[in-house]
Amino acid sequence: AYATSGWRPEMPRLRQVPLYESDDGIIQTAMRLSSTITPQVMDNVEFWMYLALNLGCHAAFILRWFDPHLYDVDLPWSKTTTTGGLMTFLIVFYNGFAFSRYQLLYDIFKQMTGHVLEFTSMCVARVRSKAHARRATRYMLASCFISMYEVSGTGMTEEEWYQLEDL
Repeated sequence: AYATSGWRPEMPRLRQVPLYESDDGIIQTAMRLSSTITPQVMDNVEFWMYLALNLGCHAAFILRWFDPHLYDVDLPWSKTTTTGGLMTFLIVFYNGFAFSRYQLLYDIFKQMTGHVLEFTSMCVARVRSKAHARRATRYMLASCFISMYEVSGTGMTEEEWYQLEDL
């Protein structure tokens, strides 16, 4: 329909999905900055302000310009056990929650893949027209890809949208 008329639906500008190279080593993968939060942190003024404050306080302590005992602002390790335990609990709780969400999404997409396979098998077995079976399977696969893009939070680029159209 619109492929012959030249009209294409308006797609919002979305971020490109980061590419994953399975041949990259562990160090190269760990040092990659693109598609991480690191560039956003480096652009943040507060990060640099707190880093400078921390370095300044540390330098003043090392050079003995500032002694926390004189101002009664030192923090002994015995006073940090409660907050350290709470922080550990919250991190473990959050990681458990994130992993359970990952497991749930994995199970859902695994079921969805099974349904697509079943649907495709039924189309091959029961639909007389191969063109109709192929088109129905293409639509099913396209809907699965779109839902995966949506769950990933990255959305689709125009190039990916056009690839789905040509599927």
